[in-house]
Amino acid sequence: MPENKVIGAKDIQFLQDRTFYLQRFLRKCVRFESLLSKDFHLFSRPYGLSIEKSLKGLMPISSAAKFDRIKAVTKIDPGNYDSSAVAGYRQKITEFNLFFNKIMPMLANKRLVLSNIMQNKQSCN
Repeated sequence: MPENKVIGAKDIQFLQDRTFYLQRFLRKCVRFESLLSKDFHLFSRPYGLSIEKSLKGLMPISSAAKFDRIKAVTKIDPGNYDSSAVAGYRQKITEFNLFFNKIMPMLANKRLVLSNIMQNKQSCN
């Protein structure tokens, strides 16, 4: 993977180098058919496919197919959990959602403050 950096990330030479190395990385990944899905192959367009053809090749996936994919990737069988365990997980998810909804405005505010600090720093430099 190409390196990532915060300062100088918009430098033209850095962007060109990063693009080159990212493309090289993706080309190497595509060689491993067993590791990558058809969707990734269409997305990465290893054979020069156009974006339109790639998007047409992606068939809409049903909820059941998505669920089966998630089960296969995570190796989790929902039938192995009793109702009390599921209720406990649902409770934890609900608590996390409440926490997430509470903290997101604070994080957005911090992002704005940091953005202003970075702009001031760059103008001072």
